[in-house]
This record gives sequence, C-alpha cells and structure tokens, in this order.
Amino acid sequence: MFDIGINIQEFEIVQTGINKFEVRLKEPFLFSNLEKQKISFGHLRELLQIVFGENIDIVFKPLDSQTNTVKQRKIRPIRREF
Repeated sequence: MFDIGINIQEFEIVQTGINKFEVRLKEPFLFSNLEKQKISFGHLRELLQIVFGENIDIVFKPLDSQTNTVKQRKIRPIRREF
C-alpha cells in the first residue's frame, strides 16, 4: 500500500460512516514525526480517494494492537463500523 519508505507494522482502515474513515496505524515513529506524517497521510488519502471518491473525511490514529487483538482475537485490516 505504501511505496514511500515507511515501516508500518500493523494497520486498520475502519469505515465509520458513508464518507468517514479512521486509519489506525502502528508505526513507532510516525506520530512523532510531522514531516513523515504529512507524506504518508497524504499518500494514503490519495489512495482512499481513488476508491471512495474525493469527498471523504479521514482521521489518522495510532493503533493499539493489544486492545484490538483482545477484543476481536484478530485484527481485520479493513472493516466497517456503521
């Protein structure tokens, strides 16, 4: 998915509404590096806009894989919650 040189350990893309998405990422240094965020979040936004159209709202959040693993037993990388 990413061809811009970041190391994502885990991810989830959660559709929370018709045009609303949460992108949850586990990558140790991404959320502390503003330049890396700008590049990677912009790239992912472009990819999602290709699939879902230009008018989408995306929120990027850190992924807490321990919470999700316990709750679901397995992380589903793409899912819907509405």
